[in-house]
Amino acid sequence: MTSSTWFELPQSKFGIDYRLHRTQEKPKEKRLPRSWKSMIFSKGKRYKSPKQQSPFELMLESLKNVTNRKSQYPTGSAIIYLREIFEPVDHDFQMLVGSSVDAAQLSQDQVDRLRIMILPRRREEVLVEYLNYYGKAHRQARPFKDDFSKNFDGFRRRYSSARDAKEKLDLLFGFSFAIRTYPEWIYQCDDLKGRERMVLALARHWRNLLEKYNPEQLGLDEEFSFPALRYFLSTLKREIESIETACEAPLKFSVEREDEILVPLDDASVSTMTMSINSRLSF
Repeated sequence: MTSSTWFELPQSKFGIDYRLHRTQEKPKEKRLPRSWKSMIFSKGKRYKSPKQQSPFELMLESLKNVTNRKSQYPTGSAIIYLREIFEPVDHDFQMLVGSSVDAAQLSQDQVDRLRIMILPRRREEVLVEYLNYYGKAHRQARPFKDDFSKNFDGFRRRYSSARDAKEKLDLLFGFSFAIRTYPEWIYQCDDLKGRERMVLALARHWRNLLEKYNPEQLGLDEEFSFPALRYFLSTLKREIESIETACEAPLKFSVEREDEILVPLDDASVSTMTMSINSRLSF
């Protein structure tokens, strides 16, 4: 996303360019790499607010206020999409792919689709670490199954030694995001019990973490990051449980003990692998 007229958001993975045509600042083009690593950014520029703000501008104003909480998000915190405004499951997606959109004209319903998570530096570092590891395995055509037990057992040892709730979330989110981004492991049937054990244990870790700690203790704001995390877990649950395999019964990913932990999703609202992650402009 090219965005020099407001507080900056990640680049759209679908090539949609959001612009506020009512602002007076002249946009400056930024050339970024075209990979997921081109994506998590530190805070960008402020924009001049018109007298009557659109839903998109009000959202950006709220986002700016949240990220300005220095005690919660020190300088250098990053922003990622867990759900863009327009994705393939949306009826208005096809007409906008690769085009420029006047963000001031977006409706409230369209803006409400957006799921943004703010990452303190350490959370971002852990996420990039896991993405690098599984991305390398993916590029080398080395399936997750090759060292299935070693990978997950290593994660569990690291997770059990985490010192506090924030560190546990850093690890759990980074690992979960990476295996959702590179999901080859779930189609492998060589170690059925190992795969089932991993899914059950991963769900249990999420369930225990969310029940024991509140968003503030986890280092999550309640305006953007916590709702985005709940959306992420809902999509992860739906995707894991919807995968059809020829070798066993469908997997179960039971994160919630109570219905309010996750946001219910309609079948049409979940697309496969639609998250984008944008890296800092300073990378």
